[in-house]
Amino acid sequence: MRAVFGDLLKNEYLKKFNITKEEVIETLSSPDKVKKISLRLFDELIFYLKKHQDYFLLVDGRRKGDNFTAHNAYKIYPSLMKEFDTKEPLQVLEKFAQKFGLPMKIGGFEEKFIAGDSFPVGIGQDPQNMINILNPQNHTFSKSMMMIVRNEGQFQHIDVSIAYCIDTTEYLKYLSDNSS
Repeated sequence: MRAVFGDLLKNEYLKKFNITKEEVIETLSSPDKVKKISLRLFDELIFYLKKHQDYFLLVDGRRKGDNFTAHNAYKIYPSLMKEFDTKEPLQVLEKFAQKFGLPMKIGGFEEKFIAGDSFPVGIGQDPQNMINILNPQNHTFSKSMMMIVRNEGQFQHIDVSIAYCIDTTEYLKYLSDNSS
């Protein structure tokens, strides 16, 4: 499998979060845990978790054919991993999103992390406006959403494979507070 770095990850988050390409490649090459989710639109969504010297690295992305495109990478320090009480990558991501996420409003529901759910929304609604990020403090954020919209009778449904939105302002503060 060939690793490809998504533009946002490569140009923005590796620098902001002080993560190297080598650390991401090491995580992909020899992860401690992996979780794969088959998607309708894409081959697989894959989550990798690896303990590095002073922290864990959680990487997610999509595999299509022989290519894996890494989209997100997050450092998580041992004290927070202990609080999370799991080393399963998808559960770690969910707890990470609960801690650092911004709420998303979709079809009358409000969540910080969505995986494998379907939501009814009004027919004819613009797909770009079906999910709203609630960000009253106007913080910077990183969102990841894999979903499809389908029509069913008088409703549209959003089938969400995964969706979360990380408040990078709060996450960067966490990284700064925990760096050596």
